[in-house]
Amino acid sequence: MKKFVFFVFLISLFISCQTDEMPQSTGAISFSLLNKIREGNRTSGVVTPAFVLLSVKNEAGEMVLENKKLPLFSFGQSYVSENIELPLGNYKLTQFVVLDAANKTIYATPIEGSELAKYVEDPLPISFTVFENKTSLVVPQVLEIEPNDMPENFGYVSFGFEIISLKGVYFYVPNSYNITKISYEFANELERYSGEITSASGLVSFNLNALGDKKWNTIILVWLVKDNCVQKIIRFKGNIDFKNKTSVKLPPLNDNAWKSFYYSSISKNNEKVDIYRSVDYKNVYVEIYYPNNLKPYYGYAAMNYFDAGGKVVCNYSSHELALGGNPEIAQLPYTCSSGQNPFYIESTIILDLPVLGFREDYFVWTSDGKPYCGDF
Repeated sequence: MKKFVFFVFLISLFISCQTDEMPQSTGAISFSLLNKIREGNRTSGVVTPAFVLLSVKNEAGEMVLENKKLPLFSFGQSYVSENIELPLGNYKLTQFVVLDAANKTIYATPIEGSELAKYVEDPLPISFTVFENKTSLVVPQVLEIEPNDMPENFGYVSFGFEIISLKGVYFYVPNSYNITKISYEFANELERYSGEITSASGLVSFNLNALGDKKWNTIILVWLVKDNCVQKIIRFKGNIDFKNKTSVKLPPLNDNAWKSFYYSSISKNNEKVDIYRSVDYKNVYVEIYYPNNLKPYYGYAAMNYFDAGGKVVCNYSSHELALGGNPEIAQLPYTCSSGQNPFYIESTIILDLPVLGFREDYFVWTSDGKPYCGDF
């Protein structure tokens, strides 16, 4: 009896093992790509796909492929990946990034809800099914990566194989702005990084690995094309903290976070003092920046108001600089009362400086708020 029971046990164990070892049915899937062009843009036509970096989730939302790198093969005028095997069922493609031979991202499919999703008909995630005895082909629409693109524009945290330790600041510049350059400075008590890029529109970004997970006093200056004698800039100034962040998105250039100024300078050889005046002559705000070796001995800012013949028509106002900070700041309110209608409004800054000596800087508006470059 004991032998019979043991024999039955062995048969049951054998059947169980046979059941556990039965292979799961699978099917094949491959990927291609269809390049879409953004409105108003043209493709460069010089990029060559070599690999695709993709992620796939199953019906339960579990990641079955994460950052899977597949080679792409030229097939006619398109590219097709090698086949991969997956268990039969329904899946979602959640990442699709195309790389060139140097592992640089050249195309990507935007994720639904991202800034660039509007340019493709079917943003990620894309559903597909793996069938038995059949190779399925998934063809996501991709957008070419442009120089100022950030992963966030596509809905990604990063583009996978590219360096993601770079810290970046990005913002949008409307096409209506005529820009010559954009300069930036990131500074704290121990470090300072600065640089500039040439004229730009659309999405503008700065990427600096050295910024790390730190907080920075940030100044970004957008330099507009000079109008006659006047240089106008638009400035962002504030603290940016990169802790636990890859990039920081600033408001667009036409947002109130950016302030407009008229810029001038006092200089000799390589020594320079920068002066920023607000554009509204009825509430003039002045900032004066100088290197440590040019801290003024004395300085003041003043406002004068004249009629068309050069006669003073309103009370003179002035502000003596405190000489305790950098920048030096002067706030000069409008002093004309009702019935007093100046034609010229003059802002004067007087500085007594090391190396540069006694220097004056003038700026004149006309009553319509426009800068004036002539004599009066």
